[in-house]
Amino acid sequence: MAKQQKIKNLRDEIRKAREKFWEIKGRIKQIEEREKELRDELERVREHRTYYESLVSDMKKEMKTKKSTDILEEL
Repeated sequence: MAKQQKIKNLRDEIRKAREKFWEIKGRIKQIEEREKELRDELERVREHRTYYESLVSDMKKEMKTKKSTDILEEL
């Protein structure tokens, strides 16, 4: 009878370990999906940053080539 109880306890531990395994596996999948979303978002931010840096650079070049009177005329 003690053996039967020991077997039952081991089966319960195995069942709990399986449940924990699947819980952890599901969480890992969620984290991987979130990581992919963040990588995609980071790429979009980098593209926007590059665009705006280029825009600012072009504006600075334009400001350097213009005379102060040209700027006032545009206003």
